[in-house]
Amino acid sequence: MELNLQNFLCFLLCVATIEPSLCPSKWKKINDKCIYIGPPERNFEQNEVACAEMAANMITFESGSDYNEFSSLIPEGQQIYTAAKRVSVANGIPSYLWNGKKSETWLKWSKTNPNDVSLPSANCLTLFSDGYLYDSLCDFLFPTACQINLLENVFSNITSLEAIQNKGIN
Repeated sequence: MELNLQNFLCFLLCVATIEPSLCPSKWKKINDKCIYIGPPERNFEQNEVACAEMAANMITFESGSDYNEFSSLIPEGQQIYTAAKRVSVANGIPSYLWNGKKSETWLKWSKTNPNDVSLPSANCLTLFSDGYLYDSLCDFLFPTACQINLLENVFSNITSLEAIQNKGIN
C-alpha cells in the first residue's frame, strides 16, 4: 500500500493543531508547542541537558504572544531559563544565540534590563512570571523549562517516511 504523503501530512498538521493529548503528561499545549515548566529546579546547563534527554529544546519565542502565554505557566514571582545565551556585547548592545542559532530580532525586555553594566557576567536570559525577559547568571536554580515543537516533529517524521520510501522499504 502506497502512502500518500500529502494526505498524511495534512492529517498530522490538523491533529497537531487541535489535539492537546499529543503532549506528554504534565506538559501544556500552546499553539504548535508542548511546554513543560516545573520541578526540579536546575541551572542553565542542567536544564539544557534535561530538555535534550526528553527529546525537547529549551524555551524560544516565535511571536510576542508567546511571552504572555508561556509566562502564564510560570509560578508567580518565579522565572525560567530560555534557550538564549549571550555571545558578545558590542557598543553596549548584547548579542544572543537561541539554541545556537542567530539572535531574535526583538526581545521583550523588562524596563531595567539588559543590565550588562551592573551584572556583566549575566549571560543567560530568563522569562519572569510577569512576561518580560531578564538577563541572569547561568548558575541560579530555576524550574525546568522545555518545549517540543509539534510541527518540527511532524516534518521530521515525514522526512523519515520519505527516506524510507526512497530506499524502497515499505
